[in-house]
Amino acid sequence: LGYWAYNGVRNAVAETQVVGLQALLGTVTTGLEVWVGEHRAETERLARQPWLEERAARLAAAAAGRDAESVRKLCQGTDAVQLSGMLQSRLGTRGVVAILVVDRTGLVLASENPASCGQRLRSAPFRQKLDRALDGAPQFVRPHPDPELSIEGTNGRRRPVAWTIAPIRAGTGPAPVALAI
Repeated sequence: LGYWAYNGVRNAVAETQVVGLQALLGTVTTGLEVWVGEHRAETERLARQPWLEERAARLAAAAAGRDAESVRKLCQGTDAVQLSGMLQSRLGTRGVVAILVVDRTGLVLASENPASCGQRLRSAPFRQKLDRALDGAPQFVRPHPDPELSIEGTNGRRRPVAWTIAPIRAGTGPAPVALAI
């Protein structure tokens, strides 16, 4: 009788724990989906701003067919500097650690970090999401331990970060560049 009662209580406690953990998992999953959706929507809203579209289109046109060194110089031009400054002022207090304007080839046309300018992003997960974003669907890139997608922390070590990517349209055609935050 004691063994039967012990097993009954133990099984009831275990079932209660399973139900509680499943509910917690559902809550965390829903919260994460909401967080990702809000960040993706914010990036898309920002990418639709006329001042951003205008400057990004000029940058894309100016960078077409240029080599990386020319693009680095272009990143120091008026459009790139103004664009980076305006983006930083709008996103500065939201925990944003990196902002990029990237073309279809993965070439960084503008960034808050001058060292990123003129670099070509080769990370497969990022490039796949970039292609989808440029086709019109804002994307979320989960943190990867890829050095290209990481930032340097305060301790000097690189840490992975999440990215949201949205197309920056210039007129009615396909998006020539994307905003990655």
